[in-house]
Amino acid sequence: MAKYIRKVFKKKKSKKRTEDIPVASEVSDDYEELHLYEVEEESRYDHVEFNQNAASVKPEEDQPTESSIDLNYLLVAAIDLGTAASGYAFSFRNDFKANPLKISTHIWTAATTVLRSAKTPTCILFNPEGNFEAFGYEAQNKFSSLITDEENVEEWYYFDNFKMSLYECKDLTFHTEIKATNGKPLPAITVFSESIKYLKNHLTNRCLNMTCGLKDEDILWTLTVPAIWNDKAKLFMRRAAEMAGIPRSQLLLALEPEAGAIFCKHIPVEVRRFDEKDEVEGFQNGSRYMVIDAGGGTVDITIHEVVDEQNIREIYAANGGPWGGNNINKAFIDFLNELFGVETFEEFQRKCVDDCIDIIREFENKKQTMKIDDSNAVIRVPIGLTELFKMHNKDTYTDVSSAYQIIRKI
Repeated sequence: MAKYIRKVFKKKKSKKRTEDIPVASEVSDDYEELHLYEVEEESRYDHVEFNQNAASVKPEEDQPTESSIDLNYLLVAAIDLGTAASGYAFSFRNDFKANPLKISTHIWTAATTVLRSAKTPTCILFNPEGNFEAFGYEAQNKFSSLITDEENVEEWYYFDNFKMSLYECKDLTFHTEIKATNGKPLPAITVFSESIKYLKNHLTNRCLNMTCGLKDEDILWTLTVPAIWNDKAKLFMRRAAEMAGIPRSQLLLALEPEAGAIFCKHIPVEVRRFDEKDEVEGFQNGSRYMVIDAGGGTVDITIHEVVDEQNIREIYAANGGPWGGNNINKAFIDFLNELFGVETFEEFQRKCVDDCIDIIREFENKKQTMKIDDSNAVIRVPIGLTELFKMHNKDTYTDVSSAYQIIRKI
């Protein structure tokens, strides 16, 4: 029914699994121990094969059965909570049967630019009481307006690029906290679950507007995770999704590059002749292909072989590293600090949040549109930044261009 990866597990001998305790916003110490126990149990399973009719990084008893996927679900909805940007996609069962590539997404639009994308920035805003306020472009705009209106912005919680905290945390638990841009902490499980809930509700509302009579139990949810994440991070995401309102029995986890590998299997790539007619088809049996998923935080790599129409075989275990596009963004920010001066640019980030967001959006747009043979990229410098530069450097440089020429010589 949908392009999902199902890992078939060989179960090793182990003690009986402890029953799951319902997830609550307040996690007890006993539940924390259960969480860590499940992580230990997770490592007792080894996958051997993939099938496009399901997806999992959990033992089979924790996943919807293959028959339920084929018969019961009218819609498959996938959420990608990315490091730099997030989005969702969905496919109705009848549409998939007619054309596996008929997948719907949402186009997000930035309020202050003409930027349109299938993803929205992964940033989230909580009010001073720690309650959810906004996500994505809405969070950026709301946070900017708080500063512009001189509200008590230091009491709010604004998070961006927080996904990699799960990878970087060596002792991840439900009590783990992550810090907002102003240094104030919130539980990581709250930040992740509210982000997933926003995308889930946005997707559900859109589908309800398209289809009359669609019920919650008609939807199979898939949440993608990076290949390099350990079992603790994967289980953390599962719990966050459950706290967001996705029932465990309707939730699948899929490794991002493996989901991409299944999708690529359906893409027309070869011209073949049938009955004196040329037709473009997907990979044939025996074809091997590599998928490189270059995201904001990680780059994940998989290599697969097409076994038959329904199955692919993993040639090499999914792997990768924290080499995503955010490293390029960081280098750009470092360049701006060097060009304008750390003091100038930090003041610009504090006082001109709208302009700071716009310059990063423009840089993102340049990254997506530049070609290999392009030698230059022109990015507009906000007037607020140039004015701050002149104020801080009136006795050193005549203008920004002169500072740039000195940096180039160095």
